[in-house]
Parts: sequence; C-alpha cells; structure tokens
Amino acid sequence: MIGLALNTAVLLVIMWIIAKNNAEFSFLTTVLVIVGINICGALLGFIHPLAALLAYFIILPLALVRYCYLSIIQGLIVAVIYFVWLIAFHVAWEYLTKTPAS
Repeated sequence: MIGLALNTAVLLVIMWIIAKNNAEFSFLTTVLVIVGINICGALLGFIHPLAALLAYFIILPLALVRYCYLSIIQGLIVAVIYFVWLIAFHVAWEYLTKTPAS
C-alpha cells in the first residue's frame, strides 16, 4: 500500500516535470493507470517473465497518452523515467527490509 501511494505520487511528479502544461494531474486516474499496468504486467508475466516488461514499455506510455492526455513522446519519456524509479525503489526497499545477518 505504501508502494502504491508513493509510486503514484512519483509518477505525478514526473508527469508534472515533463508535461506540466497539458497533463491531467488526477491522483485517482494515476492510481487506476498504475493498477491496470500492474495487472497487465502480472498477466503477461505468466506467459514469460520478460513479457511483463512490455507492460511498462508499451502499455504504460499508451495509457498515459489515453488517460492523462500526454503526447506519445512525453508518455515515452515519463515511462522510461518511471521505470528507472521503480528499479531504484525496489533496490532500496530490499536493502531497507532485509533482515540483518547475525
């Protein structure tokens, strides 16, 4: 739950930095886009583990264009920056939540 709220806020900040004049900054819309992308990624992950990356590189920019009113170039830039954030977030989360070895 913390990750969903934090990742949504980060995606909103990235969209504001890239497309502050024409994007829709609705928290609910952004949450629904992220949840939809995660569901698509999970379903594509059943096909092949690397197929889940398609959700972030193909479906996320298209969803941002459709529901948040970005251009396709802005959607691609936001998706790449958001994907880099997700990698950094998961690495930091693993580092912070690992149990110390005795």
